[in-house]
Amino acid sequence: MIKKILSLSLVLSVMFFLSSCSQSFKLNEEIINQNIMHSYIEDDYNTITINHVSFTDAENSTFSNFTIEYQSQGLVILTNMTAEKAVYSIIEQKFLVDFGDQDITITPNSANGAYIYVSYADDTESVFDIKGTEIVPKDDYHTLNVTGFYSYIRNEYNQITEAINYERITTLTKTEIQDGKFTPTEKTYIVDFNTNTRTLAEETSDDTYNIGDKLGQETLNAMSLESYGLEGYYMTSINNIYRIYDENYELVSQFNIPTGSTVTANLMFDGKLLYQTQTKVPETEENYTFINTNQKYVLNTYIIDMLTGSIESIDFDYAIFSMSAFKDENRINKYAKVNVYPIESQILKVDALEHYILNSNGKILEDYDVVLNEQLIRLDDQTIYNQSTNTIYDNGLNPLFKVSSTAMIDKQEKLIITSHNNRLGVVNYQGEILIPFNYVNINPLFFNGYTMAYNASNEQVIIGIDGSEEKLDIYNTFDIPGVYIPFTYTNNYVFYDYQMQEIFSLSSSASSITTHAINHPTLNGFILDFNKTGAYEYVIIKYT
Repeated sequence: MIKKILSLSLVLSVMFFLSSCSQSFKLNEEIINQNIMHSYIEDDYNTITINHVSFTDAENSTFSNFTIEYQSQGLVILTNMTAEKAVYSIIEQKFLVDFGDQDITITPNSANGAYIYVSYADDTESVFDIKGTEIVPKDDYHTLNVTGFYSYIRNEYNQITEAINYERITTLTKTEIQDGKFTPTEKTYIVDFNTNTRTLAEETSDDTYNIGDKLGQETLNAMSLESYGLEGYYMTSINNIYRIYDENYELVSQFNIPTGSTVTANLMFDGKLLYQTQTKVPETEENYTFINTNQKYVLNTYIIDMLTGSIESIDFDYAIFSMSAFKDENRINKYAKVNVYPIESQILKVDALEHYILNSNGKILEDYDVVLNEQLIRLDDQTIYNQSTNTIYDNGLNPLFKVSSTAMIDKQEKLIITSHNNRLGVVNYQGEILIPFNYVNINPLFFNGYTMAYNASNEQVIIGIDGSEEKLDIYNTFDIPGVYIPFTYTNNYVFYDYQMQEIFSLSSSASSITTHAINHPTLNGFILDFNKTGAYEYVIIKYT
């Protein structure tokens, strides 16, 4: 439920805005899509469920001062009167590890929540996951490590569409060492926490070998050159030498990597490598290209054909400040996008940066209009945002409207919080005003079209994109999306939704309350920790 808010001050990928298109270079929507950032938008959640978990030290014979809480993971290490330890799950509302003569270490993990390491009195160990599944069986280990991580699935625009949970388990028992094995066993699993199943992710290879076969490209740690316009070719980089191989793993060319202090720019695209050098020459030298800050330079620009290794010197009367690959409709790095300084009468014009699209022969195809930092990102199928100018464009890069530099975008709700005349309001991607500019603060965490705000009179209110405004007589206790908890001096806490309907209440003598965003692979929400002497009390707010 915690929304992915895009602050307009975030640094995004450097992109472009073409001002015109010549016959040799045509800008279209597909090329735009291939060359701008596409962000992953997580599923939204519309329903709130609240659970209450409470127990006392007396119920578990525990010492509260020996308790270690991992509220974000929903885990608590408890110690009883006889110094036995256990792990209780606030979320599962059960013991994951029962009391025993053992030491317990919980290691939080950003991908899979946490791992619970249990060290027993007989020097054996085991590991449990955040749901209480024993994933490493009890044994006497010399080496034991579990790491959880994500692997992302991306679409054709390099946009994340799905995250897969993985788990890498590395073990080496003391018995294995006694038997002469000294290399730990490492296995990686695909984990489905919803079904609580693990599938071994075996490394597979399509390459098998027989007597007389020749080892192939996969042993070379070679990079495919398909995205650079050379399908079926591969490249290695060893000792400052590029080597190019064909699909049969035969060497077709090799050439030195352009390096050294004189190399000021280099880029691979469309089967070529373009690079430029600037070499200082003495003040008495008559054959020079330009002067910059009273220093003479000779400028040279070269193109290497990657399939032949041949080097060609080309005429390019600009000093390259920066350049980057520019994709065509097929995601091939077909062109180069360059920022250059012109040279006039052998003087480098450092105050006149110009911007061009080049082909792989170093020919200028098109100039393009550029704004500071050139940052574009796609918001949805119809809308593109330019961060550096705070401008919203349509698919044709036609400007629609501007927002404030401090604006924030909620890509799940397709809303923009922006300001006008020092007041905040909310517009949609078409620039239509959904919430008028009457507020000094708007909480960016919308839930079902509603959020908390402070109006011009500094009164806390609940506002909605339907134009509604509900004044709160008592300030909200916590900024939790979709939940209003009036501040109280009593022990009675009442939870309301944004339609002011009571959804939960409890009486608690907590000395303080802290909020924790949940870090769990199957749960979105918050845990409220009601700190009480001699007792444990939590409220779990889940979004589904």
